[in-house]
Amino acid sequence: SRDELDFNNGIAFSVPETTGVRSVAQGTVAYVGEREGYGKLLVINHDQGVQTRYGNLSDISVAVGQSVTTNAEVGSISGDGYLYFEVRTNSSNGWIAQDPGQYLPA
Repeated sequence: SRDELDFNNGIAFSVPETTGVRSVAQGTVAYVGEREGYGKLLVINHDQGVQTRYGNLSDISVAVGQSVTTNAEVGSISGDGYLYFEVRTNSSNGWIAQDPGQYLPA
């Protein structure tokens, strides 16, 4: 058991087998690389100042500057892993975390 508070701004999805990861909306790839706390991270900028972040990826199949369509495969997660998903909006204070559930289909 851990005696520490663990806070994050997103949702972690358990992945029982190797699974493709898809973009939730059309946008442009803004970042691809390793980031502490995220592992392999993909960041996509969308219209109206919305940004999605896909962390803990095993493989990323897009590059910075590339345009992606809604539901385009952008990477994958290896089996028995998890996908970490965040949504942020741009503001005068920087990128502010949003409830990612608002951006996912039922």
